[in-house]
Amino acid sequence: MSGVLVTLVVVGTAVFAYIIGSKSRIAGFFMLVTRQLNRLLTLFKRGNSDTINVERTRALFEDLHDNYMLIRKDIRQLKWPFFLGADGEFLGSGGGVRGVCGVRALRNFGAVIIAYAVANFAGLVSVLPGGVGIYEGLMTLVLTATACLRVSVCR
Repeated sequence: MSGVLVTLVVVGTAVFAYIIGSKSRIAGFFMLVTRQLNRLLTLFKRGNSDTINVERTRALFEDLHDNYMLIRKDIRQLKWPFFLGADGEFLGSGGGVRGVCGVRALRNFGAVIIAYAVANFAGLVSVLPGGVGIYEGLMTLVLTATACLRVSVCR
């Protein structure tokens, strides 16, 4: 499961960077996606007007391209934001480990990290705000599924 998550993140990031690296690729890909979403949304909405404005979407993604090119000129600018993001993830998963260790339930540290990653990813793609309910349910499901592992790290 962790291999699939890492592969999805790496490949998804590479594809996204490739797409936003050129204005023509952005225009082709995101305009296609916007038109297809508008076509899908007409099934649920009366009238023929577009739900997602194609011109505003084009302007948004061209602005994204300009910002991407600005950052790409000096990638060292991302050191501090990368550190803060990694620190936030480390502290968040560490809180989960401390909570599970507090009730002497942890059997495998890797299970907590995988549960945290799966729950964060599902919360990201969830239609509910902040992944409410999805996050907690998946953490419980993954930790329960890995409960049979007997490598204890709590003292």
